[in-house]
Amino acid sequence: MPVPADQKKDFFISYNKADKDYAVWLAWTLESAGYTTVIQAWDFQAGSNFILDMDRATRNARQTIAVLSADYLAARFTSPEWAAAFVQDPTSTDRQLIPVRVRECSMEGLLQPIVYIDLVNLSESDAKETLLTRIRGARSKPSRPPGFPGSAHAKTSEPLFPGMIEASLFCIPQRRNPFFVGREDLLARISEGLQRTGRVALSGLGGTGKTEMAIEYAFRKHDEYKFVLWTRADSNESLVSGLVALAVELDPQAKDEKDQTKIIKAMHEWLRRNPNWLLIIDNADDLDVIRLIVEQHLPGHFIATTRALATGTLAERVEIDSLPPDEATKLLLRRARILKSEEAFGNAGEEDVKLASHIANDILAGLPLALDQAGAYIEETSCGLSRYEELFHEHGMKLLQRRGALPTSHPDPVAVTWKISFEKAEKSKPLASGLLRLGAFLHPDSIPEELYRLGSAETDSFKPLVTDDFELEEAIQQVLKYSLMRRDARRKTLGMHRLVQMVIKATMSDEERRQWAAHAISVVNSAFPAVEFDHWPECERLMPSAEACIVNVEEFGLSLAGTGRLFGLVGHYLLDRGRVRDAEKSLERTIRILENIFGTEHE
Repeated sequence: MPVPADQKKDFFISYNKADKDYAVWLAWTLESAGYTTVIQAWDFQAGSNFILDMDRATRNARQTIAVLSADYLAARFTSPEWAAAFVQDPTSTDRQLIPVRVRECSMEGLLQPIVYIDLVNLSESDAKETLLTRIRGARSKPSRPPGFPGSAHAKTSEPLFPGMIEASLFCIPQRRNPFFVGREDLLARISEGLQRTGRVALSGLGGTGKTEMAIEYAFRKHDEYKFVLWTRADSNESLVSGLVALAVELDPQAKDEKDQTKIIKAMHEWLRRNPNWLLIIDNADDLDVIRLIVEQHLPGHFIATTRALATGTLAERVEIDSLPPDEATKLLLRRARILKSEEAFGNAGEEDVKLASHIANDILAGLPLALDQAGAYIEETSCGLSRYEELFHEHGMKLLQRRGALPTSHPDPVAVTWKISFEKAEKSKPLASGLLRLGAFLHPDSIPEELYRLGSAETDSFKPLVTDDFELEEAIQQVLKYSLMRRDARRKTLGMHRLVQMVIKATMSDEERRQWAAHAISVVNSAFPAVEFDHWPECERLMPSAEACIVNVEEFGLSLAGTGRLFGLVGHYLLDRGRVRDAEKSLERTIRILENIFGTEHE
């Protein structure tokens, strides 16, 4: 039943989740001015039907405000919301659709001719005045005289809205990443974790974007804090230096105090006495360095970034991993400047999207730092996606070692970032070296832990791991500490990012690579059982490792005792499971490999 005109709300606010803060500000500002609104964040109840709620909202409001941004224009579910208003008033006679631009974007199609309210680059007071003036349909003459265009002070010095910094102190030393994409679920988890415990650790492999995530969160949530603070914690010394610098920012007189111990004590006291702050502690790989400050019961919030996998009771862990496929593809396209940051994902050509998806996901495995390096290289050399793919197959390691010429918030390339982690892990536990090197020649997503117990007892890198379960656990703990591997305790498997495998192999000599590839074949051959019905689960568990060994034999031309047995068992298992086509392909590949190694006349 239609709602009577006098019962309708003034505005339905249509927005994408990335612009929720803007939408809520719009609703609050309008209602404070006496208007009525419908907004998902306030009016859609848990357990209700979202589609039906949206339908009622569009029908029961006199006008629809579309909160415009690149994310809004690219989203699938926002188009029907503004289209419902457009179809009722296609010539905009009654202004049923009012676009409000809050972030840089370009309108196309039916939206292009509609005049929008532009809040981009305005201070909050100017944004409020502009919004209410334009909503009323009044003339947009400003209430204050404009500055002379030639004046050095013509542009407002106030920060952007709602990205403006209302905090008394906002000390993020790095600029917001203009290429940041997606990860809304992780940003929500950070917010929820801070509300629960006040302490969150962003944990993951180097290069997964932990620091960028912390920066993005700080910019999005700055209006919830009076103070947004930042320090590094690579070591105890860097943490102390960072806290001293913050103390000087909070109280300039602190720079005259020579005794740093007193300054640190005063900083701790300040954190204890002042509520409503966010302190980001970057690069806290050794969590003991920050334990003293984080474990205190303080009235603010901490975000730490760390490679450490286990955070215990120190902080609620939020794992930061590779990007999902669509987000990885979008990041590469935007960073390479093939897709402008304000453009919708679909604006890139079909072939570019397909090739970018292959590079981003199949080659670079969604790692944000590697994607940024790739995009920077493509932009700086204008080589294009297809040439980059060719170059990576020929010179992949060189590309992983190369950082863009322009300054970034993460100056070290992937290869250097991980090399530091390798060295730290091996220094703490030399046996970690064997764990990583064998893993580099097995399937990255599924390495059965029992393979490490089948290594040759004569191999120095393995002897303690084979004979002592505790030593194996200690070595695993060390590589997990730097997120160089991941562990699935239920399945009893380890995993390793494929680019980590590539970088580990690059640290070895040619002879060392052959030796470790041969060692991988040896342990998998020892583990693979006779193909009988009772052994099928074990065979299936070892199939990814066996496939990796076939690749090793082909790559290194290894002629080893047991190779034929392993290849034969793989084909036998595939046949027994009814995977005839896979078995045929495996047999053909095996024959080709063995002929290359032994020659066609070998019997």
